[in-house]
This record gives sequence, C-alpha cells and structure tokens, in this order.
Amino acid sequence: MKRQLLFFFFLLFGTVVAIGQTSLEGRVKDATTGEPVIFGNVALFQNGVLKTGIETDENGFFNFANIDPGTYMLEITYVGYQTQRVNGVLVLQGKINTANVKLDQGVTLNEVVVTDYAVPLIQKDNTSQGKIMTSEEIRNSPLKSIASIATTTAGLTSTGGELNVRGSRGNATNIYVDGIRVINSSAGNIIPQSEVDQMQVVTGGLEASYGDVTGGVISITTKGPSSRFSGGVELETSKFLDPYNRSEINANISGPIAKNKKGESMLGFRLSGRYLYNYDDNPSYIGVYRMPESVIRELEQNPLTVINNVAKPSAEFLNNSDVDRLDARPNERAQAIDFNGKIDARVNQAIDLSLSGGYRNTKNKFAIGGQTFNWINNPEALDDGIRTSLRFRHRLGSNYNGGGEESKKKSPIQNAVYILQGGFEKTSGVREDIRHGQNPFRYGHVGTFNYSEVPVGGEVPSATGDSTEYKQAGWQQRIDENNPFTPSIYNPALGAFNANTFTGFSLDTLDTYPAQNGFLSSSYSTVWRFQNNVGSVYNTMGKYESNVYTGGATFSFDILPGGSEKGKHSLQFGLLYEQRTNRSWTLAPFGLWTIARQQANAHFNGVDYDNPTGNTFIDPTTGLLLEEYGRLVNDNPDLKFYKAVRTLTGTPLQQFIDVDAINPDDLRLDMFAANELTDQGILNYYGYDYLGEKKLGSDVSFNDFFSKRNPDGTRAFEVAPITPIYSSAYLQDKFSYKDIIFRLGLRVDRYDANTKVLKDIYSLYEVQSAKDFYAEFPDENRPAAVSDDYKVYVNGDGSSTVKAFRQGDNWYYNSGAPANDGNVIFGGEVIYPKFYNNRVNNIQNDQFDPDNSFEDYTPQINWMPRIAISFPISDDANFFAHYDVLSQR
Repeated sequence: MKRQLLFFFFLLFGTVVAIGQTSLEGRVKDATTGEPVIFGNVALFQNGVLKTGIETDENGFFNFANIDPGTYMLEITYVGYQTQRVNGVLVLQGKINTANVKLDQGVTLNEVVVTDYAVPLIQKDNTSQGKIMTSEEIRNSPLKSIASIATTTAGLTSTGGELNVRGSRGNATNIYVDGIRVINSSAGNIIPQSEVDQMQVVTGGLEASYGDVTGGVISITTKGPSSRFSGGVELETSKFLDPYNRSEINANISGPIAKNKKGESMLGFRLSGRYLYNYDDNPSYIGVYRMPESVIRELEQNPLTVINNVAKPSAEFLNNSDVDRLDARPNERAQAIDFNGKIDARVNQAIDLSLSGGYRNTKNKFAIGGQTFNWINNPEALDDGIRTSLRFRHRLGSNYNGGGEESKKKSPIQNAVYILQGGFEKTSGVREDIRHGQNPFRYGHVGTFNYSEVPVGGEVPSATGDSTEYKQAGWQQRIDENNPFTPSIYNPALGAFNANTFTGFSLDTLDTYPAQNGFLSSSYSTVWRFQNNVGSVYNTMGKYESNVYTGGATFSFDILPGGSEKGKHSLQFGLLYEQRTNRSWTLAPFGLWTIARQQANAHFNGVDYDNPTGNTFIDPTTGLLLEEYGRLVNDNPDLKFYKAVRTLTGTPLQQFIDVDAINPDDLRLDMFAANELTDQGILNYYGYDYLGEKKLGSDVSFNDFFSKRNPDGTRAFEVAPITPIYSSAYLQDKFSYKDIIFRLGLRVDRYDANTKVLKDIYSLYEVQSAKDFYAEFPDENRPAAVSDDYKVYVNGDGSSTVKAFRQGDNWYYNSGAPANDGNVIFGGEVIYPKFYNNRVNNIQNDQFDPDNSFEDYTPQINWMPRIAISFPISDDANFFAHYDVLSQR
C-alpha cells in the first residue's frame, strides 16, 4: 500500500510539473526468436573511451539517463550471443533517443558484428522547436562562426554576431556551453567551430530547465577526449583571394592521461587553440570611401581655411579626385586568440567528472564617427575572457551498482542520476585611444597656453554704501602676446587649428582660440557636420570587469509503474544559483581640462578691499591708475584640485594659476576630489573607486556613498559593485501514452537586484502620510475618505493647505474624490509634496539619511508552466504543439 501511494504521488506530481533530459534507451532482443535478452551488458563508448555501462532489465530494456549529447558507439555482450557494436549512435540534446539491437546466437572467436546506426527520419520525441546540428554537419558547413551556423535554423537572424530569435532582442537569447550559461560572450565568438560536438538551437517549446530567457536557447556540447592520442592543424586564409584577409589557424590535441588494467581510458584530455585575424571584420558590399593618408597629413598641417575672415574646415574644399574608393576599411583590424580545454575522468561505472574551460583574448580597432578623414586614429578595444565549469555526475541504482536480479525486477525507480555543477566566468576589458592609453590629460591636450589674470576696474559700491566709486572690480584673463601658444606634441593635428593667426581675429583671450585644451569648436570638429575632422581623438578612457559564479544541482530518475514494457515517467528536478559582480569605470577625458580651469581658482571669492597689495595698475579699459587689492579666499574642504595644483607648481594660495601652461604629464586624477569630477558628468563608475584604481568589494555598502569620507576629509562617493542574484528551481516530467509524448513542467525564477531602490518612485524624499500630516496640523479638515497611508501634497513650499492626495499610483483631489491622474489636478503647476520637516531633505548634504528614502529591493518571483506534446502522424510527419510562459530579468 505504501509503495502504491508513493507511485500515485509521483505520477500525480509528475503530471503537474515537468523537465526533460538527454537519454539513450533501447531494447535488446534475440534476432531469431524475438525474445528479450535479460541482464545483457550494454557499454557506451565515445571517441573510443568507455563512458558507462548498464545491464538490460527483465524485459530486455536499457536506458542511459542524463548523458551528454553527441555521437556514441554501443557494444552489447551476452553469454551465448555474438558481440555486437552499433556505430554512429546519434544522441540529440534534450531528447529520448532510441537504439534497438538484435543479437545473433552463437559465438565466433575474435569476431564482432558491427552495424551502423540508422538515424530515424522522424524524431518521435520532438517537444522542442528548433534544430540540432552534429559536429559532422558543422564541420561540413561553409559557415565559420557559431552565430552564422545558428542562423540556418528557421526564425533566427544575426547582425554583427548578435542573434535574434523570432524578432527578439539579442540579449533575449541564452547560450550554454557544457551545461553552464555563458553570460559575457556573444554567440559569434563563444567557441571555435572545430570544438563543437553538438549544438542545439531552441526557438520554442523550452524545457523547464531553461529560464531567464524570452527569445531562444543555444546549447553547445564541446568535444571530449579520445582513447588514442590524436591531433590536427588547420590553416585557412583569404589573403590572396579578397581584400579582407580573413586568416584562421586551428590546432587541437587529444588523448588519454591514465588507463586501467584493462587498457580503458580513465582520465583523458582535449586541448585546442585558435588564432583569428581580420583586416576588415565588417566588410561593406558597396565599398568605402577614404581620404589617402597623404591627403590627411596635409590636412593635419592646415586643418582650417579662412575665406573672407570666416574659417572653414579645409576638408570641405576637397573634391572627388581627392578621395579613394576601397573594398575594405583601412585600420579596422581585429584579432582573437582562443584556448579551450576539457578533462574527463571516469571514477567508476557510476561516477564521472568533467572539467572544461576556455580563454579568449581579442584586440579590435573600431571607428569613431565618420571615418573618411580620420581613419588613421581609430581606437582599440582590448578584451579578455575566461570561463570554466566542473561537473560531478553520479548514477544511482542497481543498473549501475549491482544488487541482484531480484532487486532489478522489483525496483519501481530506475536510472536515478544526480549532477552537481559549478561554473565561473570572468570578462574584463579596456577602451582607450592607443596613442594616449592611460594618460587622461593627453587626450584633449591641444597645446600650452600662456595667460594670466590682470586686475581691471569698474563701478563698485563705496565704503558707506550710499554711492559708487571706480576702483578695482576684479580680474581679466590675458594671453601673453610674446608667447601665446605652443602646439601639443601629443595631438599636433589639434594644435594646428591654432597655428595661424587669422586676419581679423583677435586671439588675445583663451576663449577666442578655435581649439582649447579639452575643446574644439563644433564648427571645426566635423566636416559637413557628419564626418569627424582630422585629428579627432577618442574621448573615452575606461575599463570593466564582470564575474559570474554559477552553481546548480539536478536530480533525475525514471518511474516504471507497470514495468518497462508499459512506459515510464522521466522526472527531473533542478536548482540553480547565479551571482554576478559587475564593475565599470568610464571617463570622458576631454572634460578634465575644463574642470581643471574651473577648479584651479575656484576658491577665489572676489576682491579683498581690506587687503591692499601696495601696488598700482593701469586699468586696460579707461587707462586710469588704480590701487591693487588682494583676493578673497574661501577654503572649501570638499574641493581638492586648487590645493593640489598649487602644491605641484609651488604657487601661493592667493595667486592665480594657469593650468593650460602645465605639462599634461604632470597632472593626475588624484589631484581632484570625487565630486569635482562626477558633478560635471564626465565620470561614471561602480565597483571601482572614482580614480578607477581600486576595486571595491562587498564591504562597501549602499549607504557609504552618502557618508564615507577619505582620510583627507573629502567625500569618497564610493559606489559598490553591481551584484544581482538569480536563482531558480524546476520540475519536469516526460512520459508517453501510446504514441503520444507529453512534457509537463514548472519553473520558478527568483531575481534579487541585491541593492536598495526608492521607497516611493514619485519622490526622492519621503512624503508625509495623511496620518502624520493631520497629527502635525490638527486644525486642518481631514476628508473622511482619506486613509492614513495617503501621501499629502500642498499648495506651496512651507504651506499646510492640502492640494491633493496620492495612494500608490492613484491621485485624489483635496476633498478625497478620485482623479483620473495627477495632471488633472496640477496641470502645468509646480508640485509641492509635503516633506517631513525634521529630516535633511537634501541628498547632497552628508547628513542626509538614505534609509528615509531607500529600501531593499523586493525580489521578483515568476512561476512559469511549460507544456509540450508530440506524436507521429505518419512515417514522415510529426505533430508538435507547446505552451510556454517565459520571463527574463
């Protein structure tokens, strides 16, 4: 009775939730009598390596559950029968694959019957939409990248290596390698073509084992070790056939590391490497137009042409004869180096281990804006990626571990397998101008400007305040006429914009120059407003790092309620945990010069009339001789640069300093406080300190951004790395009724952003509730319909007259009557939420308490049923239908 209740529970539960698995099953019969061969030995080989073995049951059935997809060889032996081998057994991913065998009686020494596996025309277990490609099909394909091969599946398109399934975005498609999702690599370069043993593309009917996806899934199984040492080298190039020079070198080696006494490989390896080079990695069908380098060099010497005292980019005066039509884009080289490896270990008949991984390094020159006049200055992207996964698989039950014939006959649960798998992926890279690298002040350096501030006069209030007098009113910047400008050695083309003094142009102040450090007028930086002019510099200096930790467990087993002849339920349960740690630091270095000019003298606060210097000066406007005064200084502890630059140059605190005269290599980012850079919008970072030098860890909290200070007293503005957590669980049952195969499953996804978010999306600061408002203002009339949790809006700043109420997303008039939305109440007026008076409602104040405005992110949980059905309707046709609920973080 207990056993029957257990069966009923599993069957009932299995019809509610489901999950698929890759298996190979079949039946061994006597070729003459058709009787089942009971407890015969069935061995499974791949590349000559014994993977596992099993015995047929009392009805002659065998089932290899939860095996890797690929091409295998079956060897069946039994006393009194001829040993038989079946070559080329194709095991497709996510399918129940079938291979039936008939044995002939009698034994002939040293003779084995060898047959070839016949791939069925119609796959009976076809509960997923898409395509499965074997290594042979991939090898024979003229396509080289994984993305292009995948697009041979109906419903897929690819642009720039990004896959789109049935119109979905590229990030809606997940890619798995050896069972672990790969996060930070595009489908185009995930793994060399030569290392793919089998690739499954799923565009519909996703099993419950797949989640966090709304497009499709690409699952790749890499090749494993062979029983004998083998290797190969492949070289291919188009250098002499087309202008794009796509060259590729592939090499691999495989073989055993350790064997047992029987000569069977117990530990084996496979290593591969690839070098890929493209002169142009995105060729144009119609060709491209580029200025010859000789013309560009001439333009760099004279980038501007003056006509009637109006300066224009010299490039706008070129014509068709000056431009070349090219088949390939120059200076667009891309190269990649890949290493992939796999080690498989068979501990015993029931346990195996697999360690796989890869490394990829890429260098890619790319364009910035229009390239016609500036292709020689293309920047370069450098990326590194490493991934690794470890899998432990243990097959349970008498099929693998013995236990006697009686236990085999009566066991209702068979082919139990559990798998533990963990993975790690790390991707990092830098973006920079290859000429300037990590020297930020070189990027926007136009040259050395020599200028100073001279005192000037004006009308100022008298000492009594009842009249005005003409005296020193401030200072004005003046260029040194004898040595105004020296072009930069780092960007001589930019310096050439200022090389000639234009007739009619007054270049006596810094802002009258066409090019300044960190700035080139938009009238000259482009040609015809859509092509970058010569000398353009990539205004980005940045880096990133992404780490992904993945751990998962699956458990699968078959339930045979009426014995193997009456069908089975294949159930699978799985758990997954994924933790990401993302860091990024990006600087627009041109803006450093503007900030440096602003901050170098930011502490000056006017004329100090109580501090005459004892000197006089001639006012440049009136010619009057006036008395000179010192400067008022406002020392700001939150600012850093004005002090650091004076320490660098030895300039007194009260004296003006010209940062444009400083060698750019003498300036450093750490001379600035964090807010001096972030307030100007040129810096974006998380997971690094504001200098991009120190990686921040889990010890940095969300609240540290608002309060933490550096040892020098300036605010640190530390932003913790982004560390979202994704986890899931699923159950799935695949069973058949007559010729109909059912797959029923349920998946639960949980996503936690693992940070804080606004408590109220309508307000940065907490809005008073009706309960607190009327407690503070008891004389105000409270409408009966207004609940305690309503948020209060008033007529003006400091007002206690209610204008409106809000509960969540619903708005109400001050009478408590509902309104269609807030616009009906406020129109174009300024909205005044009623804030709590006893709180610091200023996010820039370091006394601001973020706990009043922010709360922990509430994890999202999604329940996703998956249902599929499949059955053959003839020898060459199959019916298939599915219903999926999909969601993506």
